[in-house]
Amino acid sequence: MPIVDPQGFDALNLFPLQINPHFTNALPEGHKGETREQRIRETAGRRARTDDYWSTGR
Repeated sequence: MPIVDPQGFDALNLFPLQINPHFTNALPEGHKGETREQRIRETAGRRARTDDYWSTGR
């Protein structure tokens, strides 16, 4: 998922959600960057509206 708005996620236009099947809460040992969740929260805070996301709990 790009950190900037690509002007839409219409793709097949089946439903108004973006699915990210690779989302994980894992924090690999030695990882020195931000987690996916931190990036999502930071990005959502910069928008006029926020997007919800679901985790599979893995």
